[in-house]
Amino acid sequence: MNSVKDLFQVEHFEDLVLMSQEVRGKLQELGCFSKVGIHIDTSQTGVKDYVVTFNVEENKRIVGSVNTLVGNNEGSLMTGVKLLNVLGRGEKLQADYTYGTKKSSSFNISFLKPFFGAFKSNVTGNIYQAVGEHPGSGYKELDRGFLADLSFLSAPQVDVYRLTQEFAGLGGNIGFFKNELEVQANIPLGEDISIQGCLNAGILKPTQGDKTLTISDNFFLGGPLNVRGFDLRGIGPHSDGNALGGTLFWATGLHLYGPLPFRPGRGGFGDLFKTHMFMTAGNVGSFWLPGNMLLPFCTTGLGLAVKLGGIARIELNYCIPIKASRGDKVTPGLQFGVGVNFL
Repeated sequence: MNSVKDLFQVEHFEDLVLMSQEVRGKLQELGCFSKVGIHIDTSQTGVKDYVVTFNVEENKRIVGSVNTLVGNNEGSLMTGVKLLNVLGRGEKLQADYTYGTKKSSSFNISFLKPFFGAFKSNVTGNIYQAVGEHPGSGYKELDRGFLADLSFLSAPQVDVYRLTQEFAGLGGNIGFFKNELEVQANIPLGEDISIQGCLNAGILKPTQGDKTLTISDNFFLGGPLNVRGFDLRGIGPHSDGNALGGTLFWATGLHLYGPLPFRPGRGGFGDLFKTHMFMTAGNVGSFWLPGNMLLPFCTTGLGLAVKLGGIARIELNYCIPIKASRGDKVTPGLQFGVGVNFL
């Protein structure tokens, strides 16, 4: 009833048609229905009365799936099962198992409860296990835990702004505050031409007492998804060829995107391809150790960016490192990257 109540406030037929479409969208957001149709007809109760009928088809209660996923420079196969609309109000119980091309794997059980209103909030609980290998730093990581999440619509988003804050230390021997900021702005310069500026930064500070940090808690930098022209985790301190990361990092990028020369495939497949010119820079280290974190390690280059599935993208760039330190792992020339989150 909360989703359709606005229909009873309209006074004109044109507004009724528009509001019916808006209500249809609200019903689809509930997570209860796979299809929502609309039928509007006149009513016998009066010349200005109408009957609006929503024809809905409920979701199947149990759905199995096998999917391939594109992550940050990794492909994965995911199998899972979903129990939809468990309690009749859009709840979802889901179990997934994922195996990646880089020997990563994860198992996750989650329960989502939506709350419908102005903020469109969701409460999610997860129990998970994840295994990942990080050859660039010479370690393998096993994570087990539980997660509680509250998400809601806070404000309209024009560009990209993300602030992540993490606290560890309620139990065990690990304790830290971790803050990470991501800002991105996009400016159109003409038909299918745009310039993009982005900035990422983070700081990790251990808590007082007998708490400590591990290498897996640190920030890492370098690779085709952030500061291009460097090997994966190639920027920053190393020991015996392994990247150590740091507790402080910053990275920035300036990108120019345009159409392909002579516009082959315009209006169709060709629109998925963009020419890409860029300059990226950044540094990573530990703020309590000597060293100048303000000095940038930077790269410029050009290449090709391809939209993949509307979310991820592929980049093939020719990279020209401009500045690097002796211990950094530089990879000039062609560099290939596929992922969701790019600097």
